[in-house]
Amino acid sequence: MARDRVARMRLGGWFSEVPMSAEALHDRYRKAFVGRSRATRDLVLLDSLIGDTERLLASGVEDGQKAAVDERLALYRSERIEIAAVQAGGPAALAGWRLAEWSEVNRARYMRHFAGKARPTRDLGLMSELAAEEAAWIAAMPKIDNSRLASRKEQMEVNERLYGTERAAIADARAALSPAEQARVLATAANTQFGHYRLHFQGQPLNSRRPALLQRVIDALEAIRVSMVRVREQGIDTEVHAANLAKVTERITHHRGELTRIKKARSEARGTSIAAALGDDANKRFESYRQSYAGKPRDTRDRAALSDHCDVLHELARTMQLLDSERPDETTKKNIGIVLDHLKMAEREYVAISEAQKAKAN
Repeated sequence: MARDRVARMRLGGWFSEVPMSAEALHDRYRKAFVGRSRATRDLVLLDSLIGDTERLLASGVEDGQKAAVDERLALYRSERIEIAAVQAGGPAALAGWRLAEWSEVNRARYMRHFAGKARPTRDLGLMSELAAEEAAWIAAMPKIDNSRLASRKEQMEVNERLYGTERAAIADARAALSPAEQARVLATAANTQFGHYRLHFQGQPLNSRRPALLQRVIDALEAIRVSMVRVREQGIDTEVHAANLAKVTERITHHRGELTRIKKARSEARGTSIAAALGDDANKRFESYRQSYAGKPRDTRDRAALSDHCDVLHELARTMQLLDSERPDETTKKNIGIVLDHLKMAEREYVAISEAQKAKAN
């Protein structure tokens, strides 16, 4: 995997003095192009790879390798056509492809957190966010004549309908439970929100946290508190339920104060300090992934920890995007792309690990 770093080190400098071998050339391709956004790929790098592969073939390769190298060269040339087609629409098309990319990573988030899961326990706040973001991205898609981008927009519209339908189904499934069952589900839902806080806020620099995420957690806890009160009024007045209600109420108060401190810290901080904090966090996450997952047996990996890793990368990319909208900076723009590339790789690995562990169990 490419050791691309963010914030304090820009993308680049990977390919100097690479040995002229078929495997080394293909490793260049995997690191720079596989699973990465075509909208942001560097055609100069791909042209260089194609040229080096052509020279390797011209210089002669073992008979057993020639067919494989010919096939890879065809792949590189095909990918060049695809990348050029994506980038041909100019800035408007590139903006559209970036929106489609955000939609893609949100769909992966949906698959991890909702698909095949028990509806009553799911996070209504996250589902609402997925639906709202999809609608905003659809509305922002450029109105240009591009059949490929039009196809992606159609998929985004499918996603938006799915998220809206699923949100209603989750709410209905929860409402259909008995008061005792609702009390248990609400405790689980509250623990999910507590987990969001621990994962994204606890022990982290205030100035690099995204206020909208904590507001989503607060809103979810407030809705849970209202439901807990209603369940209590329906006769569920156990010590456990009372303690859960008190804990939720205490967390709401704490998080409101934390949200005020985050907003103040962000307003007072320099953009470079926020970018540096986000970059340090991202680089630590990349290294942690390499140590725990890269090249390791998939059937033994911690899938839950990888899901958390994906959620953190998603939040880092989103916070970088917010920072760039407030204080535009070219390095931040590049870093968003790097984090999204790593996120998509981690999402693919999550699916692969799930499949490997399912096969092992069977």
